[in-house]
Amino acid sequence: MTARRKRRRAAVAILAALMVTVCVTTAVAGQQKPPVRGIVGEDDRVPVDSQAWPWRAIGRLHRTTGGYCTATLVAPNALLTAAHCLYNQRGGRLLAPAQLRFLAGYRRGQFIAAAGGIAFFQTKKPHADIHPSLNEVATDWALVVLRNPLPIRPLPLQPLPDESDAKAAAGRTTLMRAGYSGDRREMLSVDATCHVTRRLASPRILFTDCDTVEGDSGSPLLLRDGARVSVVGVTSATAQSRISGKITGSVAIDAAEILRVLAAHPVAGVAVLQGGK
Repeated sequence: MTARRKRRRAAVAILAALMVTVCVTTAVAGQQKPPVRGIVGEDDRVPVDSQAWPWRAIGRLHRTTGGYCTATLVAPNALLTAAHCLYNQRGGRLLAPAQLRFLAGYRRGQFIAAAGGIAFFQTKKPHADIHPSLNEVATDWALVVLRNPLPIRPLPLQPLPDESDAKAAAGRTTLMRAGYSGDRREMLSVDATCHVTRRLASPRILFTDCDTVEGDSGSPLLLRDGARVSVVGVTSATAQSRISGKITGSVAIDAAEILRVLAAHPVAGVAVLQGGK
């Protein structure tokens, strides 16, 4: 690791990715406005057909109190998203499951299927501060149990194999992050040039160079292996250098951590798809 990378690692501050949601986005329909923060270098996000596989398993998770997050179907009747998406951001109170509605494959008002929530599973109350600790970020994930199963193939959860520094230097695994960014709220955008640059919090967190802006909270970090696409993490926050003030990447909770918790605390009536199963 270079001295510059060490300094950057020491200077990273974790910022909540979706404290401001679409309810205050000023973009006019048909226009694209550059995001305030979240782009690492050039903007690598591109729109995709959200009704095609595998994107149809991803959708917008709407709150009746306003705003939305991104979520992914990981079982016929359950979604994976960020835990802070379950809260009314203005009041800081946990929403009732019925106050959430998932729109699978959303694009410009159209969607493939929809369902409301009936229950939540989360490890603890997520961070309320705009500068959460790494341990708080590591618990910022949740399952939303749906009122009815959806006729869409879920995406499996799969731990991302650890890579040594030597392998990372030779060529890191390329990942994808797909979400409904606040500046492109009517379509699904994908950054297909992502990499995990380091692992944090022992190591429950994947630090990535993915472009991530408001609206992308809860969005999946994806690994494509031939025809198979798996969820290797769920997006929680962006990270900013204390030295330069620039966004240096985003953080996702490792799927290995999520599977570890679910193995110890199974959710009744929910069978999360794992690996190639």
